[in-house]
Amino acid sequence: MQSEEDSKLISDLYNAKHEPQIYDVLEYMDESGNGIFVYPILDGYKKHRYSSVGYYFIWSLSRLDYQNLGRRLNELLESYEIQKEHIPMALFLMAERNYFSDIGDRMAAMYLDYCADLEFRQDFNLNGIGLGCVLDYLFKQDMLIQYENKLRELIFSKDTDNVEKAVSLNYLLDFKQEEQIDFFIENYFTKVQHTGLEKSIAKKLLFCKTENAKKLKKLILENGNAESVEILENLGKKIGSFRSDTPENTIYSNSDVMIKICILRAQMNNKTLVSEGFGFKIFPGNELIIYQSQSIDDREIFFDLCKELLEVIRAVDPVVRSHGFSKKEAREIWVNVGEQKEEMLLPQLLLFLSSRKVGVDYNFYGFRQLDMALEAVVEHTEDEEFFKTLRRLGVEQMYREKKWHSIHSFFLNYYLQVLENMNKELNHLVKRD
Repeated sequence: MQSEEDSKLISDLYNAKHEPQIYDVLEYMDESGNGIFVYPILDGYKKHRYSSVGYYFIWSLSRLDYQNLGRRLNELLESYEIQKEHIPMALFLMAERNYFSDIGDRMAAMYLDYCADLEFRQDFNLNGIGLGCVLDYLFKQDMLIQYENKLRELIFSKDTDNVEKAVSLNYLLDFKQEEQIDFFIENYFTKVQHTGLEKSIAKKLLFCKTENAKKLKKLILENGNAESVEILENLGKKIGSFRSDTPENTIYSNSDVMIKICILRAQMNNKTLVSEGFGFKIFPGNELIIYQSQSIDDREIFFDLCKELLEVIRAVDPVVRSHGFSKKEAREIWVNVGEQKEEMLLPQLLLFLSSRKVGVDYNFYGFRQLDMALEAVVEHTEDEEFFKTLRRLGVEQMYREKKWHSIHSFFLNYYLQVLENMNKELNHLVKRD
């Protein structure tokens, strides 16, 4: 019976002519996870790669239980049957599966060679997340060290935004850390002091183990802007003093889930920008999500990461306030949203989606539970209601055992699932003429 259903899905995908139909079929395929769908999806991608649904074929492939995905994606690169805007995501998914190739190396290198050029980045849609995908491939392939000067150029360029700077810094300080910190010390007063970059450096310093990190910390504490100083005063006690042989000082990478979160947010922004009833990007660019790429079993750093993640999920374009519902109507839709939260943008997003006939369940795709849990952690009152909130998401025991990284990783993966849930509903938006 299952094989008959799978056969029908393959036929449906082949015959689908409209994007909502294609999205529906792909959803069923990636939910099944069956590797039998790999070649039908690849054939469908080649047919629809220039349409707005093209990226979703690549994303669906990544959801299947299929060991040779890296090889299949590499074949798309070799045959040049891939849309240029999808290459960074393909490189990221190849690297995630430890698959590297000559053509992958060349394409990643080409992107980085020219990415300092604003016109090139715009033409290839190489924004912060696309840049992150390329850097992730080069980092895992041990090629990034060749592009040290290029990363520095991106960090100091007037044409790169805060997200692009944060992404570049994130990878630059992951190799030859001592030399990079010396570089920032030497250039602190001319290129770093009182810039937006200073905060990003302060954040990244929290995870630096080299001895000279203390010197850069001291420079910022004595000469930096108030925000950077506050970060280091409150959270920087371990900088340059890690004992790497102790479990509590192990630094964990969250780069893969962070990049996937950014990919999904970008996909949803692209959909709402061109859809009837929207015409704007739901999620603003936010470098705070980049700071989630590392964590450690440190209580105060954990609370700070949760605080910033809460800011990320609550950051929505204020246009969502134009939903048209009265307060009375809104309260019938919200259900159990506290009065003090009614004007916050996340509940307003729920109303806006409802006004545009986008399906929203009681738990708001999972936003409701995640928002409550993160808010509880940030306030950490540790009363019965606090533990009850954590219990709902299954992280109470981890909290009692002080497994800070494990909880943070859970929250990130939960947010990824929330975005997947929302993205599936947005698949059915109607494009503007």
